[in-house]
Amino acid sequence: MSLINKNVKKEGQSVMTGPSNTLIELLPREAEWLLQLIKESTFQGKDVEVVYNTTLKLQQLYLLNNR
Repeated sequence: MSLINKNVKKEGQSVMTGPSNTLIELLPREAEWLLQLIKESTFQGKDVEVVYNTTLKLQQLYLLNNR
């Protein structure tokens, strides 16, 4: 059994494999747009933890692409 790296970085974008090993690409401008949208939104208490964790992942992807 081997480990698979699910986060593969291409120049200027983040690439992740989904459940069926389908590549999912997220460009830096897309991550930035999503982060801005989250910043300007209001969430209910039940959603705060999910929004926080998702935002953290988006920020990490964004920072990886802007090194």
